[in-house]
Amino acid sequence: MDIRSLKASQTYPLRQQILRPGYRIKDCCFPEDELETSRHFGAYQADKLVGIVSVLNVPEPLSSNKSEHDWQVRALATLPSVRGKGYAAALIDAAEHYVRKQSGRKIWCNARYAAAGFYQKQGYFIEGKPFEIAHIGQHFRMRKKL
Repeated sequence: MDIRSLKASQTYPLRQQILRPGYRIKDCCFPEDELETSRHFGAYQADKLVGIVSVLNVPEPLSSNKSEHDWQVRALATLPSVRGKGYAAALIDAAEHYVRKQSGRKIWCNARYAAAGFYQKQGYFIEGKPFEIAHIGQHFRMRKKL
């Protein structure tokens, strides 16, 4: 397993394939992708990109303690063939390591309902009730103090 830093555009094909099937590539871009503080990581298996994650310096929207020390994990995705083999956990570790180096204190995400258990194993806590993201499905807001 090899975790590498990527350009945002290198994550778009997997974002589309896994997280946004049926969407156009341009619909898989986030406004914060190209910010200087944003980072994107890829997991490789024998030089094949099999997983991605992005981490963005974005305050948690509903938090009463919004801060420049808040970071969002976004677009964590792995190919079905590598699920359960530690790739997603390694990507989260890379994202959290980067955030700590930036003096980040909190990391949060909108986790798909089916992924909540994975995030809990990584030390994230559910905040509030599930909510729906149109055309994508039910999510939980989750966060972790670093």
